Amino acid sequence: MESGGWGDARLKVALGTNWGSYNTASPALIVGQNSSSFSGNVTVNGTIVSTGRVGVATSTSVYYALDVNGAARLSAELKMGGSDVAEYFYSDRAYEKGTVLIMGDQGPKSVKACFGEYDKKLIGVISDNAAILMGDHSDDAVPIALTGVVHVKVNDSNGPIERGDFLTTSAIEGQAMRADRAEAGSIIGKALEDMPEGSASILVFINIQ
Repeated sequence: MESGGWGDARLKVALGTNWGSYNTASPALIVGQNSSSFSGNVTVNGTIVSTGRVGVATSTSVYYALDVNGAARLSAELKMGGSDVAEYFYSDRAYEKGTVLIMGDQGPKSVKACFGEYDKKLIGVISDNAAILMGDHSDDAVPIALTGVVHVKVNDSNGPIERGDFLTTSAIEGQAMRADRAEAGSIIGKALEDMPEGSASILVFINIQ
């Protein structure tokens, strides 16, 4: 930690950082840019800083790059990788990403693979690239995409799929097909790619309706 010459009382911490490339005029918290020169933890008023990780208002070990115990507020946009918003549901068995799932038999947040056409028990699709992931993770939980763009397993059991087509559940386990009628609760979303024949995994905008 360096002190003096900053013009205010805001905390600046740089651990394992190349100070030669750091602008000390800008208040910041920089952690683990060069972790080989830093080990252990630093605690400041409930904030734990360890190699490459920051825990706010927590006394436990920090697992994530940023672990906040309490509400967080941003005054600007939050930029993340990933392309969908997902939530963990409990699964009867392991499924591949892109599998279409319906309500399961083990409680209100359980899921299983679809196996019938136009199923109004549709829940969603297993996410392959979640930007936001909600709920508690466990060994029997799978991330279900609630909205966004996801790869989805599809087939041609109701004809070829073209960009813009709505998709629904099919009789082939865990796969979607083209929807030629709108049945409430059974529409997965809109195809963003063509699938002329057979089966494949294509990009779909998830919009359950």
